[in-house]
Amino acid sequence: MVFQGVPGAGKSALMLECMEAVRLHSNPQDPWVAARVSPRILNLPGDLMIAMVIATYQESQRLLAIDAQNSTSPLNRLLELGKGLLAEMSDRGFSLSGISVGGKSQDAGGSSPNLTADSAFRSMAPLLGEFRVVVFVDEAQNMPVDGVTFDVIDCLHGDTRGIPLVAAFFGLSDTKDVLRQCRAVEIVRRAHCKP
Repeated sequence: MVFQGVPGAGKSALMLECMEAVRLHSNPQDPWVAARVSPRILNLPGDLMIAMVIATYQESQRLLAIDAQNSTSPLNRLLELGKGLLAEMSDRGFSLSGISVGGKSQDAGGSSPNLTADSAFRSMAPLLGEFRVVVFVDEAQNMPVDGVTFDVIDCLHGDTRGIPLVAAFFGLSDTKDVLRQCRAVEIVRRAHCKP
């Protein structure tokens, strides 16, 4: 999905409303996750993975609080899986740049070890395959245009490696052009929404 328009048109406000709608739709039996990421993170597959795992972990905690009386909830297993993935990534030296905490996108400017988009998505599939994930990219016109970004966008939109995932790009009027440069032709072809 692509939402583009002039500054002040309400794209960021629309994105926050969409994130809230995802959260409100999520429940212990049908968990959904809204992950907000910086456009710069799209060329750091490991950091994107961490952002998605953290968002999933936070949503698991929220849903477990709702379903506290159910000690056999599958969310308990997923929460442990999320902890394990985060610990593994931390041990491998991944940074937390571009990660959204509390709805605000962080950009610490860290770096992460080399990890392909394909391997990042494959390693996330056991956890994220249990959730419906919506990745929100605000200021998408600022995406880095390089080969790594091409691969990440392919994973976000094309072959998600078994993760039920939708990517939503919010940006200025040149967002579709940047997506075309990132070889996201199918996303651009389907994009008809402008706030």
